[in-house]
Amino acid sequence: MIDGLSSLPLAVILLLLMAIIAVCMVLITVSITHHPGRKHTRTAEISVTPAPIRTGTAVLIQKIDDRRRVIDEYHHSSIHDEHFELVFQMKNGEIIRLDCSKASYREMPFHQTGTITYQGGRLIKFKSSQNIISDEYVAA
Repeated sequence: MIDGLSSLPLAVILLLLMAIIAVCMVLITVSITHHPGRKHTRTAEISVTPAPIRTGTAVLIQKIDDRRRVIDEYHHSSIHDEHFELVFQMKNGEIIRLDCSKASYREMPFHQTGTITYQGGRLIKFKSSQNIISDEYVAA
């Protein structure tokens, strides 16, 4: 009987600890999912204002391409997830990176100063004294 009494406080302590842990987990869950003062809206209802269209004088300093090449068991290869990027140095020294189409990537000349038009991180047009390159992207 003394053995039963000595184990009772340990069982009570374990039960209390489990209750405390359960309460803490509930509080953590509530604090993660509840944001006081913030309205809860569905993603589809959020309106996104497009970035402004900007222009500036720049020169192309780098071209970056990234693609995933897949080869199947018959040794047929295919390219997926192509991404093309142009890096320009603006007249004021600022470096900007712009996404572009494959065609613009191929046509864009190095070391030619021109006027670039872009929206956010996307190239719209490059115009120099020698050529005009319009990207396939249509500004919103």
